[in-house]
Amino acid sequence: MPSDSGSRVETPVYAAGVSQIRFTQRSATGAGTGTPASYWLLLMFLFLLYANLPFVLPVTEVLRPAKVVAGGALAALLAEALFGKRTLDFAWPEGFLLLGFVAVAALSCLTALWPSYAVAALSDLVKMALVFFFIVNCANTERRLRGVMWTMVVCGVIPAAGTLRNYLQGNPLYSPRTLWQGIRLAHYVRRNLIQIVHSFGFYPNVFTVPVARLAGASIVVASIRDTGDLLTPMQRRLLKLVCRLADCVLVNAEAIRENLLQQGYCPANIVVIRNGIMLAKAPGKDPSAPLRRELGIPLSARVVAVFSRLNRMKGVQYFLDAAMVLAGKFPDVHFFVVGDGGSKTELEEHARRLGLGQRVVFTGFRGDVPDLLSETAISVLPSLSEGTSNTLLESMAAGIPVVATRVGGNPEVVEDGVSGLLVPPRDSAALAAATARLLEDPGLALRLGQAGMLRVSQLFSIDGSVHQTEHLYQRLVETKGRVCESC
Repeated sequence: MPSDSGSRVETPVYAAGVSQIRFTQRSATGAGTGTPASYWLLLMFLFLLYANLPFVLPVTEVLRPAKVVAGGALAALLAEALFGKRTLDFAWPEGFLLLGFVAVAALSCLTALWPSYAVAALSDLVKMALVFFFIVNCANTERRLRGVMWTMVVCGVIPAAGTLRNYLQGNPLYSPRTLWQGIRLAHYVRRNLIQIVHSFGFYPNVFTVPVARLAGASIVVASIRDTGDLLTPMQRRLLKLVCRLADCVLVNAEAIRENLLQQGYCPANIVVIRNGIMLAKAPGKDPSAPLRRELGIPLSARVVAVFSRLNRMKGVQYFLDAAMVLAGKFPDVHFFVVGDGGSKTELEEHARRLGLGQRVVFTGFRGDVPDLLSETAISVLPSLSEGTSNTLLESMAAGIPVVATRVGGNPEVVEDGVSGLLVPPRDSAALAAATARLLEDPGLALRLGQAGMLRVSQLFSIDGSVHQTEHLYQRLVETKGRVCESC
């Protein structure tokens, strides 16, 4: 029967099987859209749904304390509905949210109980129980839900704000100072009448290309130097959007060009110019007693080396696995890991677990790479992703036989079996076998080293790279000039 206010029909039209939860329909006039508590329930349901979808935005993990509060509040509401003396009366669209709320919370608890998350899940459940006992002793449903929402705000926003601050500190591109630096760059471009602005890499491209375009630079060139395996999907989309503002996207390997085409870049805007290096005289092969003494290796030892930044995409862990195999087969071989990076400590621990001991030397960053090359018998590049590697070019230019993975631009640098050896990525056994082949056959190693030196001198000289880049600039300026004349 309709109520005096005309806002609700009091006769229940649907029951969930629990007499204490009552779903009533709205009136035809649309008035009385539900109790205030139902709106708080709607917000709580949407929040808990969002907090259980971390693949949407990774930052949702920092909202875990608020999720705990929401779960505890849900348990309190459900307990009141099942065992309490009062009836929870919601308009039926919001009422169905209560059932959805139960399902999402149950899914949250079940998925959190995987073995790797067991401790965290137990902690969350205990906290939910504490919230539950607090909520059930509040005065009424509406005030209770309002209190829960404010608690969720405190538990969720504060950790999220702290994480956001740390993220900004670790990513200068997204800091407030970036705006000021962008203004400074734009002013510099305008004041000095700079016609061509050329940026290299993800962060420089994202920062420089829009600023240069807004500053009125005639030509804007963006360079992409790798296949972007370390970029997130969002970063890839952002880079693609920024590159649309550039007159040209310059890459240093055909493999990168093919990768960009698969992502939907315009083929006409992509230009390939390979890296070039200074061609110096090949270093001598006589061992340097002071350098070997500094690094702690015998004068008679043969050295197999990796020259690389130390991060997970460089595959150095597979080099160490191969070194363990080689160390047992060749007692006179020692191993260098030349370079620094965030993975250095992890790799050093990995070498200790493999029992390599003093057979492997982590040199850290070195400014005497030519001297280290002169001590190297074989140069290994075990990368999982690569553009055109300068360390590979420098090793070949020095006449050092190389073993590299068949990824990115490496096959464009190394002709397998002619100027070096190529192996599959993530395959330490193949890496060890190829390296052992060169250690066992000095004649083959010498031939590959000489062929590699010739190939670099013909295709990867710095003079050739500079000439091609100058020609590109000239072509872009002439093209832009013709466009401006026709306007």
